[in-house]
Amino acid sequence: MNSVANGKISQHTPFRRVYAPPGAADNGTCIGAAFYVWHQILKQPRHFVLNHAYWGMEFSDEECLLRIQQHDLHPKKLESDALLHQVADALCEGKVVGWFQGRMEFGARALGNRSLLADPRRADMRDMINQKIKFREVFRPFAPSILEEYVDDYFELDESCAIAISQG
Repeated sequence: MNSVANGKISQHTPFRRVYAPPGAADNGTCIGAAFYVWHQILKQPRHFVLNHAYWGMEFSDEECLLRIQQHDLHPKKLESDALLHQVADALCEGKVVGWFQGRMEFGARALGNRSLLADPRRADMRDMINQKIKFREVFRPFAPSILEEYVDDYFELDESCAIAISQG
């Protein structure tokens, strides 16, 4: 999960693909322990492939609506296009959007199903999120998401290197 170390491995060693599984820290030991028991002790075959990180909880629209109403909030349901336009407008206005969909990611990194979205063009955005929303140290970085075809425009890594250090 150390993106600096992963980048150095990709740039300065013969290894071109670095795989960092979700839950690569202590929180992933439960998966390793379960696989150890399944394969080594129970002698079961290997069928499972960890090809995504979306193993956490999931909430239905009805459950979300109930919780929202319990706090006397008044949601509005938007079609996909209208929702995306409203989110894009909010980001361009300098607002931060909490994005919530599907199952929660396993591990320490938000990978799109539970994320804060913000306009990276604002020089003060990192500090604003750290101070007002996440209440953490000002030096804490954020992981950017970018379309693959624009990697070279924003990063000093080549496209294959950027893909190799992602979790997806």
